[in-house]
Amino acid sequence: MSLSRIAAAAAALVVCVVFGSQLTTGALWASSSPVGTGTITAGTLDLVNGSSTTQSASYTFTGLNASNLAPGGSVQAPLTVTSTGNIDYAIRLKGVTQGNSALANQITVRVVQVASAAACPATGDPTGTTIYADGPLESASSGYGATQAPGSQSVYCIRAKLAAGATSAQSDQSTSLVFTFTGRQARNV
Repeated sequence: MSLSRIAAAAAALVVCVVFGSQLTTGALWASSSPVGTGTITAGTLDLVNGSSTTQSASYTFTGLNASNLAPGGSVQAPLTVTSTGNIDYAIRLKGVTQGNSALANQITVRVVQVASAAACPATGDPTGTTIYADGPLESASSGYGATQAPGSQSVYCIRAKLAAGATSAQSDQSTSLVFTFTGRQARNV
């Protein structure tokens, strides 16, 4: 027998083994089984905010009011965010806006997550986890925090500061700050 015939026979054998194993393997893996119907139940995630005693979806944050705030001056107060839903969740600061163009780039905010409203002093640095540090309103945002149980509260110590270089005309202005928090369902992994 010549070497070319042996090579051709070996190649044919390899082709048969490959095709034979593909057919055999495919047949062994093919199966089906009926699956019963299941029930999917959606949870809810609703966030409300306010003080430790007054909560609503649209809360007027009077604790952050200040009058006669001099350039470089600040005001600080706690804000409580609560879930009224029935699922585990995580929240984040999505953004902060204000409505007076004369104060553009003149107000900075600092947001610190604290253990309770009592941990947010009227002046001085609060003890907690800083989620946004002394930056302009236009950039204010944070990542999602730790997973929390339904009905739990997160307390944030919020400081608004008028820039030290603000003019006297700017310090005579007023504005409202709008803090937007968003939540998401915690994934069940």
